[in-house]
Amino acid sequence: MRIRPNTVTALALMFLAHGAFAQARQFGAWAAGVNDSKTAIYAGTTNESQGIFAQYCHIADGHCYWVLVNDIECEVGSKYTIFVNADIGASTHETQCMKVDGKPRYTFYSFDEITAITLKSSKIAFAFPIGDSQFKVSRFSLSGSNEALDLMAKTGHQVMQKNKGKGTRDQML
Repeated sequence: MRIRPNTVTALALMFLAHGAFAQARQFGAWAAGVNDSKTAIYAGTTNESQGIFAQYCHIADGHCYWVLVNDIECEVGSKYTIFVNADIGASTHETQCMKVDGKPRYTFYSFDEITAITLKSSKIAFAFPIGDSQFKVSRFSLSGSNEALDLMAKTGHQVMQKNKGKGTRDQML
């Protein structure tokens, strides 16, 4: 499989808005990295339409989420049901719209389910109902996702251990 060089670039552009891109490692169609300040890590991929599908984690509180970036407009804070199709089957999932620099992003409520689908499949598609009995579909390769997510988990654990007890931010214990 040919590695798309724009994967790292597109992920960098997405996470720069959050201050989250330092070094990235490529795994098939996926990349994984941590930001300069070691406050966030990610693993994700881009498709040929410059869409992004990624897991993003804040190290301080361990909060992680799946995000899908495409050009389908949405209202910030609104919930949208989308259809997910992968090698292992199809299901519907609730997402919530957020925007960074005016670009729509959808976060998933079903974190564990999206993780399981990603780890067990070689490709994934997200179908959005757009009216008039039509859908817009965003497709992504999952080649390298297991390795990228594994590196992200290991990196997150190492950084959390290194930063344990440092700083003065409020924490949930």
